[in-house]
Amino acid sequence: RPLAILLMDESRSITARTDSAAFAETANLWTGQLRDQMETAGLDIESFGFDGSLRAVSNDEAWNWNGTQTNLDAAIQALGTRIENRNVAGIVLVSDGLVNRGAAPDYGIAWPNTPVWTVGVGDTTVVRDRWIGRVQHNAVAYLGNQFPVEVYVETQGYQGATTRVEIYQAGQSVASAERNA
Repeated sequence: RPLAILLMDESRSITARTDSAAFAETANLWTGQLRDQMETAGLDIESFGFDGSLRAVSNDEAWNWNGTQTNLDAAIQALGTRIENRNVAGIVLVSDGLVNRGAAPDYGIAWPNTPVWTVGVGDTTVVRDRWIGRVQHNAVAYLGNQFPVEVYVETQGYQGATTRVEIYQAGQSVASAERNA
């Protein structure tokens, strides 16, 4: 029989901004119903949880959202060796998409040659943030000379807001600039 894989992100970020007990109950109920529907459709099901690594989860075992990392890359690599040369109908990936270890899912991950269906869970609230994406400057600057510095500030959730960047030397502001996001 064809095999369906259920791959659940078990990192803390899944339940960080919600009632974790209610989410756990809903997720366990949903995955149980999904397993039943897949079995009725003639599929065998194997379930795996992942955070920093991949772990097999039995059908009567509850999910565990205590992981401190989300390494989808390591999970896919470990899963790939487990399902190689097997009749895999597809993978159902349940995650919030917040990856903080390994390669990002959009590039760099060697996905198995099988369909992947993604179920997005967790908080969809956009977090407002600013960060310095890149700084370009001369590799060499001589004492007393002025030189250009380009600071690329990236923002999320601050459309239309003004961002001020200041450069300090020995505690003194030596340059500043303001731009609208």
